[in-house]
Amino acid sequence: MKVIDCYELAPHAGSVVIVDKGVKLEKAFRALSDYGIGAVLVWDENERRVVSILTLTDFLLTLFSEKPTCAAMTVADAISKNCLVTLDASCKFVSFKIFLLIC
Repeated sequence: MKVIDCYELAPHAGSVVIVDKGVKLEKAFRALSDYGIGAVLVWDENERRVVSILTLTDFLLTLFSEKPTCAAMTVADAISKNCLVTLDASCKFVSFKIFLLIC
């Protein structure tokens, strides 16, 4: 039986993109598109921490909502009000944080 550690399953290179919650929604969507990722972490300068995760699903829900001023919306307008939980994790060579959005 072969043992495989978690770090062996993780990609060797990846992108983590963080946007400020005051950024226009259009710019945040462009960041997702440019980096080819499905989610970004949302930073709150006042709290000085990551406060949420913005996903492509959040963009679609905002786009198809009845809100008439979608072009003027910021990331803060589009993120859900669900609780973000952070967990410290580590494997043999790397320590990192895991962000979970609790619904």
